Amino acid sequence: MVLVVSELVANALVHGSGTYTLRLRAHPNVIEVAAEDPSPTLPRMRTPDLIDGTGGFG
Repeated sequence: MVLVVSELVANALVHGSGTYTLRLRAHPNVIEVAAEDPSPTLPRMRTPDLIDGTGGFG
């Protein structure tokens, strides 16, 4: 989970406006993790870049 949160925060910083909200919620059998930035632009699907390592996995 630490890796997931780290990647989520890194993506928010790199692709967002520089500010973000990170929410962690504990439920009996699940931990919910969410990041939000103020950008009105929705995320887009892209094919992961396996050659140049420019991302696309998030």
